[in-house]
Amino acid sequence: YHTARSMQVVGVHSGYWFYTVGQRGGVKLPGGPWYVTAKDMTQNVVYVSRSYYDADKRRDAFVCGPFNWLSELRPQRHRPLFVKVRHGPNMAHCHLHLGPQQAILSMVTDVLGSPAAAGSTADGATSTPLIPQWQQQGFSSSLSTAEAVSLQDQDLHGMVVLSENDQGLAAGQYAVFYQDGVCLGSAQMLGTVFR
Repeated sequence: YHTARSMQVVGVHSGYWFYTVGQRGGVKLPGGPWYVTAKDMTQNVVYVSRSYYDADKRRDAFVCGPFNWLSELRPQRHRPLFVKVRHGPNMAHCHLHLGPQQAILSMVTDVLGSPAAAGSTADGATSTPLIPQWQQQGFSSSLSTAEAVSLQDQDLHGMVVLSENDQGLAAGQYAVFYQDGVCLGSAQMLGTVFR
């Protein structure tokens, strides 16, 4: 285990695959409670924190892809879009920024200064809002429907910014998108963007 803020080693675990981001139970460390904040699967590191659910920690953005569209319908730029990130009736209003995978990852890197997906950075890296900076830097807030349809589906990825905090976002979950009560499709979360 490494602490999320200081990156200090605080213990040993049995393998990252036994843990889920947001998990509290099963983190066998003294002085808890401890929460899993991120995982680095290439290094077998589980990042933990005692204050995972603090109100000042923004967990309202993630990168996802590739998309699996259910029909020719794509999100319309000027209409409300909703996303479900877990089973149940709750949906969150969101903004979806579509583009080729490398463009989306570059956008996150340019805004935050380093890759910012769960498992590659600690939580709470910065508190800078993403969307205003993207607009200031000249990034388009989303592709038009025609532009999105013209991209190869296997290369279409997205940056999703939720209208509210969701402490349970984790890589590997699926995000399912709805507009006007119609399910448009889904994409796998590749990582949470810590802001």
